[in-house]
Amino acid sequence: MAEVFISYARTDQGFVRDLNAALKKVNRETWIDWRSIPDTAEWRAEIFAGIEQADNFVFIISPDSLKSWMCGEEVKHAVANNKRLITILYHPVERENLLPVLAGIQWIEYPNLGFEETFKRLIAALDTDRDWERQHTRFRERAAEWESKDRDQGFLLHGMELKEAVRWLEQATAIEGRKPTKLQEQFIRASEEWEAGEIQRLKGLNAEKERQARIASARERVAFSTISLDEDPERSILLAMHAVDATRSADQTVIPEAEDALHRALLRSQVRVTMFGHSNNVDAVAVTPDGKLAVSASWDQTLKVWKLGSGREQRTLSGHSWVVSAVAVTPDGQQVVSASWDKTLKVWELDSGRLSCAPCAGTRILSMR
Repeated sequence: MAEVFISYARTDQGFVRDLNAALKKVNRETWIDWRSIPDTAEWRAEIFAGIEQADNFVFIISPDSLKSWMCGEEVKHAVANNKRLITILYHPVERENLLPVLAGIQWIEYPNLGFEETFKRLIAALDTDRDWERQHTRFRERAAEWESKDRDQGFLLHGMELKEAVRWLEQATAIEGRKPTKLQEQFIRASEEWEAGEIQRLKGLNAEKERQARIASARERVAFSTISLDEDPERSILLAMHAVDATRSADQTVIPEAEDALHRALLRSQVRVTMFGHSNNVDAVAVTPDGKLAVSASWDQTLKVWKLGSGREQRTLSGHSWVVSAVAVTPDGQQVVSASWDKTLKVWELDSGRLSCAPCAGTRILSMR
């Protein structure tokens, strides 16, 4: 890729050769057509390709270059590709004879400056925004390739290269004199849209992968639940519940196998009711003589009365100031006696839940059977 394309009239070739030699000495790549060949379509295509691939377009101004039809075509093509134009006045001309696009550019005056100073100013001009110009050329070529391949998405930018292109495009719109081509803008925007779509597609693939993993985990737990069904129905229930939760916790769906496993395990289980209500460990339970009620003693400093048929909590007995460690029901089923780590024994009316009495203050009862 050349850094400089030099457009000139054949009569000015000696100056251009000196300029080219000086550029070569400082390792600046040039694209110059030295040939005097007939005007053909292939020849023009090669010239235009050289302009497109160069970072900068240098025009040597002289009466002959202003008269040259081909020099005019080269300038037009450089402008069409938004190339940065640098002009060097080689022989005096009237400014009104310049192409309109060249008239507004401050030229480097060789007749007044001499070759050495002209060359220094040319190098300074080339080094101005050099990176931006190189990216302009690079993205123009990539966009042209994309266009030539019928805008195939395989030729779009992605990753870090796309990020660089977006930053370059932002710079182009923010600074005067920098303008990307319409094709470059379309190319970069199409790349952004494609990458956004790819990200969504990958997210979808990952989500599906995770969903399949959850289903596999659920089915594995279903298998273990089935194996445990005869030996340990309660374990089978637990495993089936985990199988249900494996998918439900993620997307509120449950695979049919998990529902079936939980149903079978529940039917096989000998547990008829589970009661929840205490906020800490349960240390002891007593059942009334008629088998209708149960009283539990807990570390949460309370006792609870339950209906065994429904498992519903009937009432809470509060009065101890520490762990309730033991409980017993009187033979007539009217009263409940509790013992606590607070060193007290309390007697409760079972029907009302009222504290009947608190004998033996200061006496610690560790357990009752």
